[in-house]
Amino acid sequence: MRFIKLSKKNVQEINSYFKSIMSNAHEGVFYRAGKVIGKDLKEIVGEEDKDRLEKIIKARGWVDSIELDDEVVIVEGSIEVNKELDSPTCHMLRGIISGIQIEVPGEFIEVEEVKCESIGHDHCEFKIIKKKY
Repeated sequence: MRFIKLSKKNVQEINSYFKSIMSNAHEGVFYRAGKVIGKDLKEIVGEEDKDRLEKIIKARGWVDSIELDDEVVIVEGSIEVNKELDSPTCHMLRGIISGIQIEVPGEFIEVEEVKCESIGHDHCEFKIIKKKY
């Protein structure tokens, strides 16, 4: 398997470009792309090995640190942080977190960024919401 690396500047410029042509709809595109990455990580590592998932997410440059939990995920140093913006910005990371969650039949998983370094918090915080359908 081959990997590519993007700089923080690349990620911010790509995000800005998509936002300029799609407005806030770009958030969903980035979320879905992240979900693909998260599902791939889950297949490589396995659903239950949170320590290894944390290490890989960090090693691949997405974050400086991450604490995975079933209800809340705490992140410091997300590559998507952009202090020039006035709203949460970690859409791909939301998708990655969603993609690595254990899926239960009849349940939908949504990830909401409730704190973001982009808007002045000292870390990013993601709430895992599980809904029945």
